[in-house]
Amino acid sequence: MASPRPVVRPGYRRRVVAQYVIEPGAEVVTDMLFYRWKEWCTANHRDERVIGDSAGFGAKLRAAAPHIERKRQRVQGKREYFYIGIRRKSTVEKDGD
Repeated sequence: MASPRPVVRPGYRRRVVAQYVIEPGAEVVTDMLFYRWKEWCTANHRDERVIGDSAGFGAKLRAAAPHIERKRQRVQGKREYFYIGIRRKSTVEKDGD
């Protein structure tokens, strides 16, 4: 199996998605990924127009990595949306950067 590819795209999104890797079958809760994006933007004094909303962020993410899918899954009786094909790097992976 090929090793996961880091998600690095030109522009401001790179700083957040560099903490994630593209990996078939991996998943991350959509709200968590967007929260991390907003957190980074706020800490770096980005304009509200840069932050945008969750739907716009998801569209830009999937444009940068078209194989990422958005699916709704049941977790502990609650339905949540996930991005499939991307996950957060482990501590070991981050330390190696």
